[in-house]
Amino acid sequence: MAALPVPPGRAGRVWLRGRLEAAVTAVTLLEQKQALLEREHRTLLARCEATRADWIAASETARVWYERAALSGGRQPLTLATPAQPCDVTVTAKTVVGVRYPVSAECAFPQAEADTVVIGAAVPTASEAARDAIRAAASNATAVAAARLVEHELAATRVRLRALRHRRIPQLRSALATLELSLEERERAEQIPFLLRPDLRGH
Repeated sequence: MAALPVPPGRAGRVWLRGRLEAAVTAVTLLEQKQALLEREHRTLLARCEATRADWIAASETARVWYERAALSGGRQPLTLATPAQPCDVTVTAKTVVGVRYPVSAECAFPQAEADTVVIGAAVPTASEAARDAIRAAASNATAVAAARLVEHELAATRVRLRALRHRRIPQLRSALATLELSLEERERAEQIPFLLRPDLRGH
């Protein structure tokens, strides 16, 4: 560990006390941040599980209706009913204790084109089921991304806390104690000549 650049003398005492006070304050703030992040991370993990279950269910429904539409009219009607343009996904984010992460995803599906042909009664239902599956997938992807970002920041916060608790603060306290002892010894040494000086009144 690198030595602290402590100013000499009493200025060093003031410097160390200021750094120590700042480090203790930082620990308190980081502990609060860690508690908030832990609570948010638990909420996001629960959301990951819920959105994953919704995604699996929606995907299964979409698969069933796709198979029904394919069996009733073949694959060509499904191809003809598929828009040429992709789906647009807009992600909304928020910031919690300095961490920015996504919270929702809105899917905008392309309008049916003039030459789009819908054949078969099952095709519209299959199309809507596919949209539901895409929405569920976007929601789950958002939750997973958010959980990872918060988890990363939580890990970094824990590292900073450990560094302050186990390295920085002990180092400052040790340096302050050493300096206090040095200053006390110097003050005693400075007083010795006055104690040994002869009484000017001749006693």
